[in-house]
Amino acid sequence: MAKFCKYCGSPLEEGQVCTCPQSQAAAGAPQQEPVQPNPGFQGGPNNGFQGGPNNGFQGGPGFQGGPNNGFQGGPQQPKQPSAVGTAFQNIVPFFKSYLDNPVAATQAMLGQRDMPMAIILLVIQAVVGGLALFGILNKICAALLEIASLGVDPSNMIGASISPAILPTLLWGVVASALCIALEIVGVFAVAKIMKSQATFVDAMIACAANSSFVTVVLLLGFILSFLNLMLGAVLIGVSMICWFIMGVISLRAITPDADRGMAWIGYVVATVLVYFIGAWIWTLVMPSVIGEIIINNPSSGMLSMSINDILARDGMTIQQFFDMMTNIPMMLENML
Repeated sequence: MAKFCKYCGSPLEEGQVCTCPQSQAAAGAPQQEPVQPNPGFQGGPNNGFQGGPNNGFQGGPGFQGGPNNGFQGGPQQPKQPSAVGTAFQNIVPFFKSYLDNPVAATQAMLGQRDMPMAIILLVIQAVVGGLALFGILNKICAALLEIASLGVDPSNMIGASISPAILPTLLWGVVASALCIALEIVGVFAVAKIMKSQATFVDAMIACAANSSFVTVVLLLGFILSFLNLMLGAVLIGVSMICWFIMGVISLRAITPDADRGMAWIGYVVATVLVYFIGAWIWTLVMPSVIGEIIINNPSSGMLSMSINDILARDGMTIQQFFDMMTNIPMMLENML
């Protein structure tokens, strides 16, 4: 399990104490001696609590100091935190360490084979990807409502709203993000094996997880800023894709330190192109389901919280058929012209 200083975030080996002033001060603090229990419950002659036969409190056979009496005064061993609990505690120190030196932080995770931390970082990235999808889609819906209200009697738009369904959008976004993350790991691992590296799939997973931190931060900023400006949020999500490519290069170098850089670069570019194409295909499968769950509400027209799927179903059409029709419109216009 990789360790990080809780004060400055520096990676530490097992049993190593950090050299930062805060850690040194904590390590040099005097330890308080534990209070030893009074083994015999004995008191002086005037303390009001004596162990004689007439003091009203006698230690008969039902109150003995044996191992099975349920009342022991020995020292209790502190409960050791689980691997997952330790990984959660190390998240903030790891981010500090990664911002200071990404290569050293990645190597620390690889050296310790810190799978719990890797899984947590990848899950966080997938969840933030789902949030980013919801933020962008929510802003697009708001823009569509504004366009739809142009030139319409305001009384007909009272209470009207268009918004993505929160849970389905987040769920599909997380699933699609997780699949794309898995594709990246497979691509990095495949290139490493082509370069005859001894790295395992777990090594590729840990390296990609460590370098997912920066991409996660950019995606999170895109999600937050998408509520203020659609274009700004979309730009940041696009920047996160570029960062994803760059971080993949660092991940590959971490598990293939002795490989020829030129060949590794060519192999990674080819693998990334394939990953982007497959990832785009995954999103084309996901988006109809996400858009079909968008809720439209317009009490003035009698439409109360109906999804696009429900609206299309009234006309005997599915969301996939609607998408296919929209895809064929450019071809139909070209044939007409």
